[in-house]
Amino acid sequence: MTSAVLIAPATLRLPANAIGEAMGWASDSYMIPILADGVDVTHSGCRAMSVRNSWR
Repeated sequence: MTSAVLIAPATLRLPANAIGEAMGWASDSYMIPILADGVDVTHSGCRAMSVRNSWR
């Protein structure tokens, strides 16, 4: 199994999800909130993994 953690700025979460959905991922793949100051979400994370060379 291979995995990757993808991070997008919070302002680009919707376009990042649209790209992921176009690749066959869930429509809300970037759903892990990342907070730089403990209060405001600055980025969104996505963990993608591959099983037998098929990304999910």
